[in-house]
Amino acid sequence: MRDFDVVGATLPAVTAAASGHVGAPLSAARQELAVLNAQLEAASQALAAANEPVARLYGLIGDVQRAEQDLIARRNRHDGEIGQWIASGCRGERPFADPDLVAAERTLGEAAENARAARSALPALEQTAAQAAERVRTLQAARNEAFGRAVVEIVAAYTRKEFAGSAGHYLRHAGKIMAIVEVLRQRHDHRSAGEIEAALNAARLGRPVTDAAEAGAFLDRLMRDPEAQL
Repeated sequence: MRDFDVVGATLPAVTAAASGHVGAPLSAARQELAVLNAQLEAASQALAAANEPVARLYGLIGDVQRAEQDLIARRNRHDGEIGQWIASGCRGERPFADPDLVAAERTLGEAAENARAARSALPALEQTAAQAAERVRTLQAARNEAFGRAVVEIVAAYTRKEFAGSAGHYLRHAGKIMAIVEVLRQRHDHRSAGEIEAALNAARLGRPVTDAAEAGAFLDRLMRDPEAQL
């Protein structure tokens, strides 16, 4: 097992209690999967926390563009009013600037100042977020490897348990048939020997009944819960 810091779980504490085997420890692969799941959850939460201030600072930088667009729109509107006043021969009072235009100029100044501060603070915070993301990727890769080992371990144990009798039965009877095949070949009846061997192989390789949905559901359960049973 890789040397990761355990977050909220330790190998000796992981048991198969939920599967009905109270106090029975999980296998090494299942234990590793359980620990890595806990570590990955904690690392994902740390990544989300590290991304929050980065997102806020980028929001401040984006505020500058929005404030600029608002100011340009208000200034163009005011300039249009001045232009119309001049075109009319400057009759009446010169149009005063809209108070909202003054406020927009002030808003832009504040947004620009905030953006400068945000750009200054971003590198350190982005580095922290990048480190958190790298830890998540590392743990995901390790979790996937542990998951693969757990699947192989479970299937191997299932095979040993369920196939032992049927495999022995097959081998006993296949041995008799292959002996006949060998004698036929010794007698140069290769056609008959080949046909019998082909029939035996067809029986051995008979298409099993499969349920991909059930298999996929089991793998999904195992990824979330290392105590899942096949």
